[in-house]
Amino acid sequence: MISSNQTRQLLDIDKILKFYSKHVRSEIGRKYVENIKPLSNIETLREGQALYREFERYIDIKGDFPWDDRIVLVNDFLNEGKSRGILFGEELLPFRYLLGLTVRIKELSFNLAREGYERVAQRAREFADFGEEVVSLSVLDDDGRLYDSASSKLAEIRGNLAAAKRQARAIGQKILSDQSLTSKLQDQVITLRNDRYVVLVKKESAPSFPGVFVDYSSSGNSVYMEPNALVAINNKIAMLREDERQEERRILQKLTEMLLAREKAILRAQDLIGQFDLLWGIYYFLQSHDWILPEIEQKSGFYLTCARHPLLGPQAVPIDVHCGRNFRALVITGPNTGGKTVALKTVGLCVYLAWCGLPIPAKEGSRIGQFSHLEADIGDEQSIEQNLSTFSGHVKRIIEMLEIADEASLFLIDELGAGTDPDEGAALGIAILETFLKHNSLVLATTHHNPIKRYALTTPNVETASVDFDPETLLPKYKLLLGVPGR
Repeated sequence: MISSNQTRQLLDIDKILKFYSKHVRSEIGRKYVENIKPLSNIETLREGQALYREFERYIDIKGDFPWDDRIVLVNDFLNEGKSRGILFGEELLPFRYLLGLTVRIKELSFNLAREGYERVAQRAREFADFGEEVVSLSVLDDDGRLYDSASSKLAEIRGNLAAAKRQARAIGQKILSDQSLTSKLQDQVITLRNDRYVVLVKKESAPSFPGVFVDYSSSGNSVYMEPNALVAINNKIAMLREDERQEERRILQKLTEMLLAREKAILRAQDLIGQFDLLWGIYYFLQSHDWILPEIEQKSGFYLTCARHPLLGPQAVPIDVHCGRNFRALVITGPNTGGKTVALKTVGLCVYLAWCGLPIPAKEGSRIGQFSHLEADIGDEQSIEQNLSTFSGHVKRIIEMLEIADEASLFLIDELGAGTDPDEGAALGIAILETFLKHNSLVLATTHHNPIKRYALTTPNVETASVDFDPETLLPKYKLLLGVPGR
């Protein structure tokens, strides 16, 4: 099913998707929900529902599914790797967590298939094989630092560096024990300053101390001096540290190149993780919300029982509404603020969410059918950039709908024929309905025009509905009454 971004915005889909986002476990899942679109065909939709049912059964029995709370989106890291040519340890860790999780899920696929979860197993098998990458990334510890075993050369360098540091400390202890220097020292401690082993010397003794000035202390009353006896070993340590940095950089560059070479497979794996996270989120969403996965029908149409608009919260009045079986157009009438537009939006969001494979705010028994397009024209939107009036903006939108209209299209039109002379608007509204009916499209429209109401009452394939109100208080009840024209 195809639906434009304008319709997505008019139906507040992005706001409603946040209901699901609260129940996924990662930013990968949240991003997947944020970017979700209607599926392309009814077979894919049915398969998606069947996949969820299997996953639901698995969680009911097993209680959990492989996961790692440390996973995050890796897109920015991949871009950094391409830009800089290197990712550092803490930037490589997210790949270790992500790919490690994919390996665990993929390894589970055999047992999943054997135990009767073939669809879940098939989705798990879609992960590329990242076994070698996970092994390669195991050279990093949990802080992103390379283990000594990351390469034989790194192990050798670090071994020599550790020996040089021990030698420096031994030389330093001899200096601290030298009676000729003891009176010049501020403290009996060997310390590091600017990555070199130094001692703290009294300021007045610095000119006569056998060594090189490095820095003042924080108080300024003493100075850090590098004793002459430590210069050679400090130089050796500095050279070994540089060798270590170069070897670490070589290893990190190699790991970065390895990941960039598999960028497409990694992003696909991230997308699959998002799908599994959404399955998990739907499972727990349905535990706490009175929503359902609707039945899917081959015929174009819908049948919604106790459908509610979720953004209205607990005060939302459920509506029963259907279209497609006995009639192809439903004209809703009634007073302003009575719930006509809410009814349109409720139908639209239920169809949209269902075609995304998501639960809808309705009761069991609700059905959603085959749709090629879902488009809406709701509210008083104007195309300011094109300098169109409200009426012209609506006409432009209707023309766009007519260009794609077919027997599987669903169109939602608010205030049909409004924005111009009432007689002309009513005539135009009737002409628009007749044109959609010639295409056998499904249309839900609201209107105030009496001629359109009469047309709906007397025309085959068109049904009327109204929003109920209290005749004594004249306050709306927000209930939708099918087959009853509004006053």
